[in-house]
Amino acid sequence: MKFRFNRFHKNKDNQLNNAQFYHKLNSETRNLFSGFHKKNTFSIETKTENGLTLNSTNSLTKENSEWKLGSKLLARYNYNDLVSFNGVLTATNQLMVNIVTKGLVHQNNRSGIIVKNKPNQAVCWSTYKNNFLTLAGTCIFPTLNLNFSTTTKYKNFSFGVNGNVNPNNFKNPNFNTTFRYLPNKNLILSLGVNNFGKKFNGSIYSILHPKLHLGLHTVNYFLKESTKNDNFSFGFRSQLNNKTEIKGMIEKAGNLSLFFGTDFLKKTNVSLTTSCNLKSKKRLNEFKMFLGVKTNLALKY
Repeated sequence: MKFRFNRFHKNKDNQLNNAQFYHKLNSETRNLFSGFHKKNTFSIETKTENGLTLNSTNSLTKENSEWKLGSKLLARYNYNDLVSFNGVLTATNQLMVNIVTKGLVHQNNRSGIIVKNKPNQAVCWSTYKNNFLTLAGTCIFPTLNLNFSTTTKYKNFSFGVNGNVNPNNFKNPNFNTTFRYLPNKNLILSLGVNNFGKKFNGSIYSILHPKLHLGLHTVNYFLKESTKNDNFSFGFRSQLNNKTEIKGMIEKAGNLSLFFGTDFLKKTNVSLTTSCNLKSKKRLNEFKMFLGVKTNLALKY
């Protein structure tokens, strides 16, 4: 048997508690009871595995002085090594069933169909992956929306294309192209073009030292009406040792954020996050600071 309790306190309005009780009956069956609390929400989960997996989650939430009960039931059944079934049913009678097949067409292929009742639609999906190529595609019925993505890798270079097409709006398809190049283990270059050149983004990520990483990122719009959304950011990350980490980022708009985190007493992590806008005349009034404490305790018997 195992008992775990996790507590994360960010500020008085954002508090997380998690407790778990784990009981293993035998090599095939196990039960997991866990409670989760966030603000006015509490849920209990029961899980049993023996070929068929059932997962029930119930929550009691207080919204506008009213308590609302929510529940969700998840089931998974592995028919054989090639076919499996997944289903989710919520308290509002939302049902989703996913039938997954592995290796029916090719050993590297996974395909399936997802059926939903709210909204009434079916999604056919398929993926293929090997050491050089990754392909994925979905087709949504009855709207016939098509989504696809492809990524090719060769040595230190990768090229990817993804997008979606709506039959009701053929004139405005969405396509994104990404190039990524790793000339060495200390430098990563990436370039992205969206919607046939309407938007450009690029980044340079450099590992100057195993304990110091730097990154530059830029986003530019080529249409005049969108140039106000252009952005540029610079960030760094320093892993001082196995316990302490420092991160920071500054954007074109003047937003500055700094993060400091360190492990304390092995089981506890303490972090401090600060942020402000350097261009604001009220920068002191807008200065924000968050203190976080994360503890993970485990009892086994």
